[in-house]
Amino acid sequence: MNYPYGSNAAPTEVMQGTPTSGVGPQGYTTPPPPYPPQAYMTPPPYTQKRSPVLWIVLGVIVLAGVIVGVVLLVNRSSSTGTTYSDPVSKGSPSASPSSTTSSSSWQTVNGDGFTFSTPGSPSHDEQSLPSAVGPIPLHLYTLTQGFEGYIVGYSIYPDSVFSAASSEQLLDGAQNGAVNNVQGQVTSQRSISINGNPGREIVGTSPSKNIGFTARVYIVKPRMYMLVYTQYDKDKPMSSDGRKFLESFQLK
Repeated sequence: MNYPYGSNAAPTEVMQGTPTSGVGPQGYTTPPPPYPPQAYMTPPPYTQKRSPVLWIVLGVIVLAGVIVGVVLLVNRSSSTGTTYSDPVSKGSPSASPSSTTSSSSWQTVNGDGFTFSTPGSPSHDEQSLPSAVGPIPLHLYTLTQGFEGYIVGYSIYPDSVFSAASSEQLLDGAQNGAVNNVQGQVTSQRSISINGNPGREIVGTSPSKNIGFTARVYIVKPRMYMLVYTQYDKDKPMSSDGRKFLESFQLK
């Protein structure tokens, strides 16, 4: 039997020094020192991708809120006979657009009695929403491009809606319904018009979704037209594409 040390060493004798790997006396091979723990690469944290559908969904919710707000206003005015008050204070006109480059693939959509332009081909959908004043037809055009959403819609109301409240009250109801429907905040609003028909532009944000939106509502009896532009990052100014989209809407 080969011992790791010389044959003259007593079995209980402690030899000084630290053995190293290699061949020792009498051919004994000392084990190498243990390897340090292997370092594993920590995977990068998972980053959730935000779906572009969110911009469209929020815009449609804003638009649906317009309809809900108008119907609730009419029901309240008819039952109480009181004037509806707008709790949102009026702000300054919307901010100027940023200097981003517009898309080159703009298309003009010819709707039933109106036209508008978008940086792509929007989808078209028709629905009928039940309400206290009867079914409300809703026509929707929607398009998403990157972090921006473009929505145009119009609904047709019975005469009782327009006789129950003034245009300004209807716009108040539309604004409050749109903002409350997304738990949003109004940053500014201003009166607008199209071909002599009253309207309003509402600029706001949805803090929980970090999305900014600009909505334009026009009352053209028996229709109410609604344009909604949404953009991810609530603090980002409206792009030139967003401004071009909003200003492209025309009545035939």
